[in-house]
This record gives sequence, C-alpha cells and structure tokens, in this order.
Amino acid sequence: MFLVEGLAAVLIGLVAWRFLEAKPADAAWLSDAEKTALIERLAEEERAKSGGAPEPSRWSMLRDPQMLLFCLVYFAAQLAQYSVTFWLPSFVRRIGGLGEITIGLVAVLPFAAAFVAILVAGRISDRTGARRTVLGSGFVLAAVGLAVAGFAHPLLAVVMLIVATVGFKVAASSFFVIPQQYLVGALTAPGLALINSIGNLGGFVAPTLMGRVQERTGSVSGGLYVVAATCVVALGACALLKSTARRRTAEPTAV
Repeated sequence: MFLVEGLAAVLIGLVAWRFLEAKPADAAWLSDAEKTALIERLAEEERAKSGGAPEPSRWSMLRDPQMLLFCLVYFAAQLAQYSVTFWLPSFVRRIGGLGEITIGLVAVLPFAAAFVAILVAGRISDRTGARRTVLGSGFVLAAVGLAVAGFAHPLLAVVMLIVATVGFKVAASSFFVIPQQYLVGALTAPGLALINSIGNLGGFVAPTLMGRVQERTGSVSGGLYVVAATCVVALGACALLKSTARRRTAEPTAV
C-alpha cells in the first residue's frame, strides 16, 4: 500500500514539474496581452497588501504574532483531522453487528460529506469574502462534533464524528487563503512552509495523544475532549486573526 501511494505521489510530482507553470509569463495558453494584464494585476495586489512599505525580512516572520496564530490554527485543524482519521473505524465498530467491509464503507461517509461541504464552503467564502467566518464555523462544527462524540451512544457518536469531519475539513481547506492575503512578496513561500511545517505536527501529536489516553483510561473519550478544547482555542485565534488583519491594514509597516 505504501509503495503504491508513494509511486503515485512521485508520478504526480513529475507531471507537475513538467507541466505546471510557475509564472504568468511562462503560461503558453495566455496571449501576450493577457500575460501583461495578469502580471500587472498581481503586482497591484502585492502593493495593496504591503501598503507601499518595504518588504520585511524572512526572519521577521518568527517574531510576528500573526504567524504564531496561523500556526496554532492550522495545528488545531490537523490535530482534529488525524484524531478522527485514525480512530474513526474503532467508533464505527462499537455500533456492533457490522462486518469489516461495512465498517470500511461507513468510515468513508464523513469524508464524502466533507467533500461536499468543502465545495459549498468555498463558494460561500468566495462570494461573501467572509474568510474568517467560514474558517471559524468549521472549528465550531469540529468542537461540537468531537465533544458530543466523546459521551454519546456509538451510533450518535459516528454521526457527530461526521459533523466534526465536515468541520475540520472545511477549516483546513479554507485556511490558507488567509495567510496568502497576509504575506507579501518573497515572504509568501517561506511563510506558508513555516505554517505547514508547524501545523502538521498535529499529525504526530494526535495519534500519540489518543493512544496514551486510551492506555490510561480504556477509552479515547478524554482525547476527543482535549481535541475539542483545542478547536475552541483555535476559534478564539480566528477572532484574533481578524483584529490583527485590521491593525495591519491601518499600520502597514508593523509586521
């Protein structure tokens, strides 16, 4: 399984390297006029984000409270995702009377629902521009779903994990548009890499946390409560992201 998944990733990487263009000027499917218009539009957006201030150094990101909030929010989304992904089959099995194939099929339902929710949330976000509202709504669903799943009957617990999956998938998929609006010029790539690196530590913490809780208590419910609480903290961070963005617009030199 790992070999097949790894080879697929390598093949996609090679295809992207061969066919994915990095700059508008290299896009063969655009006319010269379209390339010029797009380059000018992107430059205008960068000037609007920076407010005309000089571009700060990459090291300044490590001192930026906004970047710390970004890392926290993405860490919470990844923590919730891996907590459910690893332990969902166990919750489905608790319903009883289900074969292995049926358990696998039921375990797919949360991600099928999340697929539809991501498309709907993306459309709402694009039409309204309420990026942080969509992000925060995802964390609300994740926190409620995880908290209720911790004490509910097995069947209801699975339903609430579907709710939680919709929530953290919407949060994770709608998140990166916000730091991309915040980061300027050459800081965009390293800034996103920093957020992704620290945030993905949630994928390490989640199975470790859930496993330790089960060893000590015989149940993963306590772990779900911890993850739900982390989602609540992330919800508060979403509110701070909004106020921080307003201050940055008012004071473009403060990074």
